[in-house]
Formats: sequence, C-alpha cells, structure tokens
Amino acid sequence: LFARCRTAILALGVISGVVNMLTLTGSIFMMQVYDRVLASQSIPTLIGLSALALLAYLFQGWLEARRARMLTLLGEKLDSEITPKVQAAGLKLTLLSPTGQAEASQALRDVEAMRSFVSANGLVAAFDLPWLPFYLAICFAFHWLIGVTALVGAIILVTLTLITEFLSREPAREAMTLAARRNDLAATSRRNAEVLVAMGMSGRLTRRWSEANETYL
Repeated sequence: LFARCRTAILALGVISGVVNMLTLTGSIFMMQVYDRVLASQSIPTLIGLSALALLAYLFQGWLEARRARMLTLLGEKLDSEITPKVQAAGLKLTLLSPTGQAEASQALRDVEAMRSFVSANGLVAAFDLPWLPFYLAICFAFHWLIGVTALVGAIILVTLTLITEFLSREPAREAMTLAARRNDLAATSRRNAEVLVAMGMSGRLTRRWSEANETYL
C-alpha cells in the first residue's frame, strides 16, 4: 500500500519541510522588528514586515490544511485496502476458534487504530522529527547556552516519552483484552436474547457482563 502511495508520501514530506520552515516566521518577524523597525522608527517597514508575515502564516495554514486532507485520504485508502481482508479472515477465525469473534473484533479495531494513526498526527510527527537537528543548530547559532537548554529539554521529553511507552504498554494491552471480552459478552447476549430469556439465564449473563465491565473499568 505504502509503495503504491509513494508519490503522496513524498509530497507529504515536502509539504512538512515547507511548513517547518514557515514555523520560523514569528521568530524572524520579531528579529526584524527589533533590528530594523525599532532602530529606524519606520512605520512603512513595520507594515511591510507585517504583511509578509501575514502572507507566510496564510500560506502555512493552507499547506497544513492540504496536508491534513492528504492524510485523511491516505487513511481511507489504508482502510479500504485492509478492512475487507481482515473481515474475511475474521469470519473464518470465528468458525475455527471459540474466541474467534473477540479476536476478529479486535483485529478490526486494530485496523481502525492504524487508520487513525495515519490520518492524525502519526505520520506528521515522523516527518517533523528530522527537523529537530535544524532547530537545535539555530539555537546554538544564537548562543551555546540556548542550544544546550533546548537539547536538554529535547532529551528530557524523549526520555519521558519512552518511559511512558514502556510503563503503559502492558496495561494498555490488558485493557484491550478486557474490552474485547466485555464486548463479546454483550454481543453474545444480544445474539441469543430469546434463548437467554426463555431459559431464565439473562440475569446471570447480565451479572457476568457487569463483572467484566467492572474489571475493564
């Protein structure tokens, strides 16, 4: 899929690069104001700089809107390619395994999570990450203390992200399993509602669902 969308991904990379460059608009504008406008007291210079900054921000907003639209279309393409295959595999798994229905439902939710990752900020973060050294170089160009402060802050943020991922991975996996069990019980009760009521088992299954729901929560 990603091989067939190579052109779109390359375009996203180019757009992300331009957006990252335009992010410096505010900083450059303030530098020019302090360097040129305050020194010369020139109102026309201030108006010209403000107009250029406004155009840069408008262009950046347009590019970000285009990028968001491309990511949405890419997520839809991913969903249309994978979901039918996962659905077909889930039907076979339901017939072969007692827990197949829960696993099939989880697989569909995983596809939805992948689509959300692609359509949201997942790929954007991947495209923005290579620009970190560029911004650090700018900080060091101003003063080495500013560069060191930015570098230490980046290291702290990355470390906290890795620690969070490590500590939350297993609880998140367990929560997904419990959610699938709860949803499977709810689907079973709806599918066999007439039989459960006729045999007087609806109350017991409701209690089982409540216990599974409480454990999940």
